[in-house]
Amino acid sequence: DLKSQKKAHTLELLKIYFISVQNGKFQRGVAAKALGMQEHIVEGRWYGEIKRTKKYGADYDWKTKLNTVVQKQLEDGDRDVKLIQECIQQFASNCDDICQLFQSKQNTANGTKDAPSTVQEVDVFKEFSNLMDLFE
Repeated sequence: DLKSQKKAHTLELLKIYFISVQNGKFQRGVAAKALGMQEHIVEGRWYGEIKRTKKYGADYDWKTKLNTVVQKQLEDGDRDVKLIQECIQQFASNCDDICQLFQSKQNTANGTKDAPSTVQEVDVFKEFSNLMDLFE
């Protein structure tokens, strides 16, 4: 069904992030080979999320916030994939938990404990169909 397909596309994007951060840069050929995907699909997922993040802003939802973190990591040469690994694990089991996971990790990284954020207020399943239209 459509919901499962959209979740699969998001999981693919998370894996593309993982491979890119691990390798220090986005390479569609490397990611495509590692994931068994076509290069143009990998490229579409990658640049589609960049475009969506630019359109709606970094704080729109957990995916735009994660995209911003990934782009910054690549820019800084930071190859730490722990946050992405945790997102993949959480997403595979329960999408709602990613919001809390991401907020917790970001607060720890920023040295804050209770920083306000719109990320916690996002109902992933309610917003899912609107946000994932780009991946179709």
